Amino acid sequence: MKKILAALLFIILVPTSFASGEYKDIKEIRGDKNHYYDLAFSYHLLIVDESQIKPQANVKNDTKSEAPSTQTKGRLADDKVISELSGKSFVLSSGAGAWASFIDIKDNKGNFEIEFSDADMGHIYLASGRGQFEMKEKIDDYTYKLKVKNFERTSPEPGIYDKDSFDRDQEYLAVPHGLETSDLKNPKPVESVTLYLPFKNINEIPDDEGARAWLNMSVSEGVGKIGNELRVFAIVNGGYPFVEMVGQ
Repeated sequence: MKKILAALLFIILVPTSFASGEYKDIKEIRGDKNHYYDLAFSYHLLIVDESQIKPQANVKNDTKSEAPSTQTKGRLADDKVISELSGKSFVLSSGAGAWASFIDIKDNKGNFEIEFSDADMGHIYLASGRGQFEMKEKIDDYTYKLKVKNFERTSPEPGIYDKDSFDRDQEYLAVPHGLETSDLKNPKPVESVTLYLPFKNINEIPDDEGARAWLNMSVSEGVGKIGNELRVFAIVNGGYPFVEMVGQ
């Protein structure tokens, strides 16, 4: 009789206790770090082979699974690097204030457009242009030098123009910020940039001009990087890193 009563109480009380509870958000269950790790690996533009994150059918259960070697992560055939950039957008920004430069890769031949704007009280700085990225040389599996070819300014001649609709003086620059040489007296577009692929170790990126520190500041943990490894593409000109925009 006691067993029957216990069974009845279990049937009555268990559903009630579940009904009175609240469903937990997956982010709460996984935690912030793991949740964004999941998002990063779900992002379809990242170069992660399915075999790297799913167990193989022919692997024995008593065999310890090993993480893929860093020598194979994110590797692209050299002739596919430029075409892999097609459709991607990159941003260079301080993370504060109103200035930013954007690069949009228009096709699989490396043709791109770039726009820059910066505003302060009563003044706005603008510049735009277009050109082409072309393979120059391979440094390692995650690092390539790209030529900047056929660059032309698409914004007006450098100078100050009429005020805009917000009553700000419009000043056009010779080269969009981030793609210029270090010669401020005679600004020109650079002749080459460095491309870093996903899974590049950020600590291996030269920091002579501050690019590594800027990357660490501007790339979000769990989305743009995991630990010291990039999970996005980055185009770097000296100390200026343009970072691939994800989830836009």
